[in-house]
Amino acid sequence: MAATPDAIYAEFRALDAKSKALFLDLRDLPPHVPAAVWKPFFKRTFGVFTRLWKFQQLNRVTLEREDGGGTGLKRHEVGETASKIGQLYYNLRSSETGYLLESYTFFEAIWDRGYFNGVMETRVSAVAAKCLRYYARFMIVCLLLGRWDRVQVLTVEIKRYVDTYTAELDPSDVHGWLQVVKEMLIFVKTASGSATDLISPPKPTDSLRLPARPPSDPSAAPRGSLRAAVICGCWTAQPKFADLSIDMFRMMQLLERDPRKIPGDSFDDPDVPVKVPLFQPSASSIVLHLATSQKDLSASQHMLFYFSGSGSPSPTFSSGRPGSQPSLLDLAQLGVDTKPRATSARSRRSAVFDSDDSDGGTMEVAGAKALPPPPDPEEGARFHLTDLMAFMRKPLVAIIDSPGAHAFKRIPQLYSAPFLFMLAPQHTPPLLDERLRQRNCGSLLTLFLAQPLRTVADLLCGGSSGNGGEPATDAAMAEASTSLAQWEADLGMALQSSAETPESIATMLLDDHLRRLIVRFVIARITFSHSAMIIKTTEVPSFHPDLSDALWAELQETSLAHFTKVLEHLGGQSHFR
Repeated sequence: MAATPDAIYAEFRALDAKSKALFLDLRDLPPHVPAAVWKPFFKRTFGVFTRLWKFQQLNRVTLEREDGGGTGLKRHEVGETASKIGQLYYNLRSSETGYLLESYTFFEAIWDRGYFNGVMETRVSAVAAKCLRYYARFMIVCLLLGRWDRVQVLTVEIKRYVDTYTAELDPSDVHGWLQVVKEMLIFVKTASGSATDLISPPKPTDSLRLPARPPSDPSAAPRGSLRAAVICGCWTAQPKFADLSIDMFRMMQLLERDPRKIPGDSFDDPDVPVKVPLFQPSASSIVLHLATSQKDLSASQHMLFYFSGSGSPSPTFSSGRPGSQPSLLDLAQLGVDTKPRATSARSRRSAVFDSDDSDGGTMEVAGAKALPPPPDPEEGARFHLTDLMAFMRKPLVAIIDSPGAHAFKRIPQLYSAPFLFMLAPQHTPPLLDERLRQRNCGSLLTLFLAQPLRTVADLLCGGSSGNGGEPATDAAMAEASTSLAQWEADLGMALQSSAETPESIATMLLDDHLRRLIVRFVIARITFSHSAMIIKTTEVPSFHPDLSDALWAELQETSLAHFTKVLEHLGGQSHFR
């Protein structure tokens, strides 16, 4: 017996209300909850949305009726349901690539079927805003998946819709959406590496992801040792889109493989770590997510901590004397800043302690020691060395792309677990710093790890070759890319086979993601060391603990021929020693 229209209306309203309630509950879950909590919640929510989606498909004609108690279902309301299903996957993009692919499928279906076409004609700001939010989410998914054909079209569509939205509907959030468009255009241009205002897809040589594993037997693929990554972006002036800075975007891409859907019910890629992106977090938030991410890791699994933000290249210690050694208090307060400081707290403290009439860095008044300096209101924004030490009980790899990164060299080997820090240069040469600012292309070390050829050609060579001052051709870049790939392969083999390589690093090299990061960091150090514009050791990235001199000599010898070939293809020999 067929259901009556009233029964159909009632069931649809019940499913719709239940799906919205579950969606809000899932969205409001704290981002640090473990998978054991959110996965069952997600499956339940997705199950209700799937039932709602199929129900409206089967009863579309009845539901679209506006007479006799019908719901008057509109196409944009159907699109909203599909958008929320896509958003469920999108909200889990930091965990598994397969979910991102499913998100793309639903967002693309909304696009292809035109569910939001004509929403501006409704003259209802709330409905039009839902359309804009859908486009913004679809843009981020396309960027993360590298679907640059869609990115090019979406860039034009979003700008057109926002122009119409702000001009004709006069909404209260007009300035917010205009800012979104501005940030989007800058971010897409930077991410694509476009040298003009026209958005062009990145060249094949600019691919950030690892290639996909052969699809023959994905279950047999070895599980990488890098299982979790906490990715923090704290610069305020970098290109960004939504809560994703350009540095965060590049690092997340470096920890991906070219996406493919895995057969079966599971979307879990055994070789991709769970990523937790944090945009301008507080120090306490970083500690919280580090603890949550490391909680379920075994003694053989690695966690990656990536930090991009400000920090003092030359901290002042409380002794106030040049060349003095830091005290235990100073060591505890070294670190990097999660937000820029107008006036350094250490500078303010130094003004108290830098008195010539003090005999040991403290002042005495009437035979008593002076009161300690007042609390620093910005202290909560500083991520200290001691904040990270607690997470060195298990294998840890850290990439600190900050002027204050060198402070982390003072972290001792506290526990038996292996650790490796890859630290940005303490200083940047003035000419190179000017080029970075002009191009607004993000942090130097992160850019090199993601796109070493682009960094060498555009920044270290100034964007021109040594032959007539013209940029390297696409053919030359392709040849340089081939030489670089061989360089990376040979360096990886040299590191793996050398008797000088520490056992901890040899273990890290077994993971494809860590192997590429470590090898490219070695290439960065060698490249910077030979750059004509870099003359100080503080302008070169460094490991902590550092590799032995004997191992560096082996790596230099392995690299010489490859480095020469890359520079010959780029025509950049004159820019290097």
